[in-house]
Amino acid sequence: MSKGRAVILFVLIAADFLFINYPGVKIILYAGVLLILFSRVYTMIVKANISIERKSMNSILFTGLNDESVLTAANKSIIPFHALLISDYADLRVSDKQSHIFLGSVGGGEKKDFTFTLYGRKRGKYSIGPTRVTFTDCLGLFSFMEEIKTVRDVIVLPRIYKIPQPGFKSLQPQGVIKNSVPIYEDPSIITGVREYENGDDIKKINWKISARHSRFYINTYQHSISSNSMVLLNLSDRDLDYREKEFYAGRLIEVCASLFNELYAIKQSFSLVSNGSRDGSGQALITPSGKSENHFISILTDLALIEPGKDIPLSSLFGSLKSIRWGLSVYLITTRIDKESLSFLMDLRRRGHSVSIIYAGPELRIDMSFWNIGFQTFYAEWKDDLINLNRL
Repeated sequence: MSKGRAVILFVLIAADFLFINYPGVKIILYAGVLLILFSRVYTMIVKANISIERKSMNSILFTGLNDESVLTAANKSIIPFHALLISDYADLRVSDKQSHIFLGSVGGGEKKDFTFTLYGRKRGKYSIGPTRVTFTDCLGLFSFMEEIKTVRDVIVLPRIYKIPQPGFKSLQPQGVIKNSVPIYEDPSIITGVREYENGDDIKKINWKISARHSRFYINTYQHSISSNSMVLLNLSDRDLDYREKEFYAGRLIEVCASLFNELYAIKQSFSLVSNGSRDGSGQALITPSGKSENHFISILTDLALIEPGKDIPLSSLFGSLKSIRWGLSVYLITTRIDKESLSFLMDLRRRGHSVSIIYAGPELRIDMSFWNIGFQTFYAEWKDDLINLNRL
């Protein structure tokens, strides 16, 4: 309560004792004083006993998917709290509002949830919180505003598309040897069936079972010997010098994430090498090989935070590939390729590695095709929830 209002209240009480002899007026004044004192005490109780917590939420969100952020207001006292104003900050890139405002009451000893939706619009790292609680008593004389540290980081992962028939290639021969790290499927050994998904090869459809269940099912096959995969992601500034630089960088990352999803689905070990920068350090990103779910999520997290590298040309990445094992499948995802990098790729080919080049930029020329020298070259094309790799 302001000093001016306190002085007026004191003057009224003093006048009551000194000059007013009407019982009715005294009762009104006493009731007013008691109401003011009650409002003051009530406001202090609310401030001391209200708490706000953000419920455990997913710190990772895929682009195109939604999640919920839940605030829980808890009343530690037995007195109900009315007209609590709760304001929660959210980054506009993961929310439809920068400030979500809730007005509600919490009963004595109770908890109440306040929820709003998070949208995975664009890959990156964003913050949710802090939260402010504001309360004003019914007379408008007493109030408080308290900021509570409820800050959480949300990482939006790149959008993942289905890549039908990605054309995996390995120099190791196919066979009937069962392997826990598969890449090839042996069509002569059927291991089961599963429901058809968009992008699956229609040649695998089991027509008898599909007719029996009135929906499409495809055969699954025994896998044969495989090799590990390494994905080279070219995010050099000099190769992204287009008007829509951020757009094409995002497309490269989407192809990369979708390819890792395919490799993870067939339980193949994979690693990432990129000249993009995650922390602005200007150093290339090199991850070890792995095939676990944690490894997969870790790479997707790197792809969510990575940005084009300013001073790291594509050719500089090949220095880290001198000691790689024979038979590695190398996938280069880029918008263009220079002669020096092509020379390094030819050296990898001579050393016994299979090389695939996937273009995801605005340029499309016949001289970008290198099938005649033993490289698989594709051009990525987006269609609905698919990325088609068209032979170039």
